[in-house]
This record gives sequence, C-alpha cells and structure tokens, in this order.
Amino acid sequence: MQPEIFPKFRKPAQLAVVNPKGLDCDTRLAISGLQGLVNASEPRIYQVSGPWDEHWLRYYRDKFGVGFQRLRNPMQLFKLYADTPKGTVIYDLDVPDTKNLATTIAGLEGLIPASGKFAAELERHGLAPKEDLRGRFKDRLSAYAWAKDTLLPRCNPKILGSLCVGNRGHWLENRTELVDYMVANRSFVFHLSAARRDREENRLFDEVLEAAGGPGVLMGWHCVRDQEKEYVARAARKGFFVLCSPQSPNLTVHGGIPRSRRRYVQRKPKAPGRLEKKVYLTLYMTDGDAIWAMSNLQSENWTSKRRGSFPFNWGLLPLMYDIMPGMLKYYHETATPNDYFVCPSSGAAYTYSFLHGDWYLHYSKHYMDLSGQNAVNMVNWDTNFWWREVEEPRAIYREKRILKPLGLVCGLGGSVYARSYPAGTPKVHSAIVLNTGEDCAARIREMAQAVKERPLFIFAFVQISHGVYDHLVENLKTLPDEIELVHMDAFMLGLRKALKEGLVREDLYPSKAQLADATLREPGRRDKASAARLLEKLASVARMPEDQMAREINLGNWHNLASREPMYVEPEAESWRRTSGGYLDYDTPNLADALGYNLFYTAWAYVRACLNAAGRYANHMDACLDEYLGLFPDAGNKVLEEIWEMWHSWESRPPRLDAVRDLTVRAAKLAARGTGGSTA
Repeated sequence: MQPEIFPKFRKPAQLAVVNPKGLDCDTRLAISGLQGLVNASEPRIYQVSGPWDEHWLRYYRDKFGVGFQRLRNPMQLFKLYADTPKGTVIYDLDVPDTKNLATTIAGLEGLIPASGKFAAELERHGLAPKEDLRGRFKDRLSAYAWAKDTLLPRCNPKILGSLCVGNRGHWLENRTELVDYMVANRSFVFHLSAARRDREENRLFDEVLEAAGGPGVLMGWHCVRDQEKEYVARAARKGFFVLCSPQSPNLTVHGGIPRSRRRYVQRKPKAPGRLEKKVYLTLYMTDGDAIWAMSNLQSENWTSKRRGSFPFNWGLLPLMYDIMPGMLKYYHETATPNDYFVCPSSGAAYTYSFLHGDWYLHYSKHYMDLSGQNAVNMVNWDTNFWWREVEEPRAIYREKRILKPLGLVCGLGGSVYARSYPAGTPKVHSAIVLNTGEDCAARIREMAQAVKERPLFIFAFVQISHGVYDHLVENLKTLPDEIELVHMDAFMLGLRKALKEGLVREDLYPSKAQLADATLREPGRRDKASAARLLEKLASVARMPEDQMAREINLGNWHNLASREPMYVEPEAESWRRTSGGYLDYDTPNLADALGYNLFYTAWAYVRACLNAAGRYANHMDACLDEYLGLFPDAGNKVLEEIWEMWHSWESRPPRLDAVRDLTVRAAKLAARGTGGSTA
C-alpha cells in the first residue's frame, strides 16, 4: 500500500475567474487565501496568472464541461463568498515571515491572511480580525519556533510549504500562487535556509520536518540564500520529496478535474533490430518534476506547431495522476508518435533516492505505472561532498531492482567522464547538455567525431527554456546521416543489445581522451584563474572588521560555488552585488559559519579546477583533495587539509572566526602562487 499524500477535490461546476495582475502582494495573498478556503469544499475560484491558465480554463470547459464567469474586479470575490471566511489574521510587516504564519493559521482557522491595512478594508465587508501577529515576535526564527510548537501539530503532516519571504526583489520572494493549495490542505508554511552555513535555521528546518514525520511532500521552493541541491537533500534526509511549485496557481481546481483513465499506456517498446555502426542519439528535456513546467506546457514548447518533427523525450510528472489529472489526460491525448514520456528528475517527484528508504522507489514505481512511463531519470546529489552525481553503486542497483524500468538516465550537467552503470538495466549519465542559442548540432558532431567507437550511444540532456524545441528542429537538420535520433525506449533496448553482443563496454566512451582539452583542461584553466581571484577577494573580506565583513559576505556570491563553476560565478559578482543590496540582517547570523562555508566551496572549486586543468575528472571532495596532494606537492597544501577537516567536523566542532580568517588568507596565498599547475 502506497502512502496517500495528495487530497481529492470535488469536480468544479462553475468558476469565478479573476486576473490578479497589477495587484500588490498583500492583496494577492488575501485573494489566494480566500480561494483556498472556498475551494476546499468545492472549487469555485480560478486565477489567471499567465496565458497557460487561459489554456487550461478552455480545456476544462471543452472536455469536462466546467463553466466559468469572469469578474472584472477581483475584490468582488470577498462579497461573493462573504459567508466562507470567519475573519482575518493580521501579519506583522516588520517581521515579514509572519506572512507564512498567517497563511498557516488561515487554513487552520478559516481566516483571510491580511496586512493591517488590508484587514481594515475587509472589516468594512464584515470580516473582523480574529488573530493579530503584530508585535508578538522579535524575529523570524522565534516566529517559526512558536509556529512549530503551536501550529504544526494541528497541520496536515503530509503536505508542507516552503514559501520565500524577503525584500531583495528576488523573483521567488512573496509569491502567492500556491497559497490556495496550502490553505485548503491546512499546510504548515515556512521559509528556512537549507545551506549548511545557516546552522540555527538548519536545526529548526530539521525539527519541522521531524515533527511532521513524513513521508510527505515539501511544496514551494528554496530561495536566494541556499542552493537547490541543499534544499532537496535536507528534505530527503527527513523523508520528504519536493515539488517545485511557487508559480503554480489553481491547484485546488486542477486537483478536482476527474481522472479519465485508470491507467495510461504508451506504445509497446519494439525489440531492436540489427545494430549498425552509427551513433544513436536520444534527447531528453525535463523540468517535469516541477509543477510549473507541466502547467505552462513545458515552457510552452509543447505548443510548438513543429512538435513531432523528430523523436523527442519529454519529462512528465507522474504525480499529475493525483495533483492534476486533467493535465495528464491532455498530454497523453495530444502526444504525437514522435513524443515519448520519461519520468522526470527522480521518479514520482524530485528528490535524491539514495537518501530515502525503499518506500520512495516503490512509490515512484506505482506512479510510473499509472502514468504510463517505463523509463526514468533518477538524479542523486549531495553537494556537501559530491560535485556531480553521487557515485554509490548500491543505490543505483536498488533503483534498478525496484523500479524495473527499460533504463535510467541521470546528470543535469553533462560529462563523458561522469560514471554510467550500463550493465543489466542501463543507467546512463548525460554526455552533453544542450541549450537554446547555441549550435547544438556542432556539439553533437564534435563528440561523435572524437569518440570513434561504433555503435555509439549518446544521451543528451536538453535544458528547458522557451523556444528550445523549435531551435532544435532547425539546428539538428545539419546532423550527418550516421547520427540517428531515437526515443528513450529504443535507446535503452539498443544499448542492452549492444552490451550483450559485446559491441560496447562498461565505459561507453573509451576514446574520450580526445575530448579532454575541450571538456576538462580548457574549462579547468579558466576556472582555476577565477577561483584564485575569488579566494583573494574572500581573503580581503576576512581581513575586514566584523560589521563590514558581514555586509560584504552578504553582497558576495561565493555560496553559488556550491553548484556552479568559478568561471560563471566570478563575472556575476557585480550584478549579484547590485541585486543583493537589500540583504537582510539575518543572512549572516554567524560570521565564522558564513566565512567558513564560502571558504570551503571556493577552495574546493580551486582544487577541482586544478585537477580539471591537468586533464583529471574530479567529483568527491576527498578524492579531489587526495589526487591534488599527490599531483601538486607543496608545503602550503596543509591549509587545504585544514579546510577539509573543518568541513568534515562542521556539525561536531563549529569553526572559530579567527581560525577561519587565518585559513582564508593562507588559501588565497597558496592560490596566488599558482600551485596546482599553470593557468596558462
């Protein structure tokens, strides 16, 4: 029996449709709160936030008979449904995170979350304040600690929300599209950093998930102060998968559209014929683990008039079966013979399965079968210790054993050096990542020319973006005849046959050394120079007085090195500085942790870049250091060993500021001397 996480809503009969465009975030929050209260019993309110919302509104009318009427003024909703809310809960604008507390209380008590000003306006409509959070909390952490103890025990333990609150002007801040779903499900809503740097927030984050209990889902998304992979991993360790959904309106309506089929199926895979001495290429695009990507029609690529021009694999969220049944029907009924669905980033949703028990893989298998998918993308990351995919064979074989797919893929960052596991049921890491605006065909040709073995199997990950499908339609016309585009099922069955016949080996790209200059050495040299300069900047910050240091750390972007290469992080420093001008005081509660966190990721980036520049692939942090110390002996390397020890003992022995300052200055001096090979 699989855990039942998502609720069933009643089928909507008639919807009041409003457009919140132009309204301030306080008004939008109140409207979304009302939508959640009303739609919990029967979906009757629908918001149009983008063109895709109009698409689904028309589709539901035409296919399911859902009627609707447009309201010119969204405020009419408060008159139309005046009998539903019991009053208002007022949040404290001086402690912005009380918006999340108010959203939580709204679901529990049947109230509208409102600012003091908007609550006064609603009072004229007969909605009196029932709860006032103003002046009750000194800061956000005390607010969330109170909410954990007081509100969380009354909330739905299966569905939690992470909604970013802040004043930086970041695109994720103060989003309200998901609020209706949070309120209708009586969800606990919070916003805490998952970055190891933020020790107190980590502790509270973990306590929230532990108290909820799991298994469950964390909806919404992380924010500017931590990295995606940190957020997903922290949730996974406590039994929660995530769904990226901050821009996902009307889930209380989408969830009420009835299922049309008990189980979906795709075509039956065909046994491969004779394998030729050619290149078999499969392309896969997904943010299918993200609800927004399903809602906005795969960044509108699904609406391309040229869709179906060539074999292409699309990520399709299996949990649409429960969350958005009508959308799942739409995708299946509008797919062309050249469209093939492959489970997105981690099976049923987005997580890292190696951090879960078997339950998550069985859960994924259940929804793969219901949604008609037999191949799957399964990623596993842990940026505390691994740069790319976690290389844990036991976890890979567990995925193969429980999911029983035709094959698995992984690797949101392409590399021919990353490990694949082709034996038995293949799991293949992406060799390259393709983007709109670049000559994708040239990159594919370059790889095919460098790796001489035939047959050759190349899995390419396509980065989702508006217009990327049409770009590929035109660009891939220049591929030579020896490169054949195939669907994922044909790719995996062909690879199995090639392995069985001895036509390919465990190393899918044995002559990849010819790609080392372009994929390792040249990027490594650029990254090494950038990392050295970033270390010097960080050392200059380490020499500053503490008040100035706090500001400079917050205005810097070193923490992005947890998931991005130095050559990209360094040039973004100035734009990051401008957009971070509204940093919050709580961004750096502990200077030793903040500096130490930035130092580790900058030093690791430097070590990794030195290895890449020497033509060595680097992944695990300890393997990186061991190989670096062997290749580049230097008396100054002791500082790197001390930095690694600091990171390994992070939880048991928090770093001291004076010690981290010293390490930072010494690391910058080491890099400035050019150790680790030439940057030329």
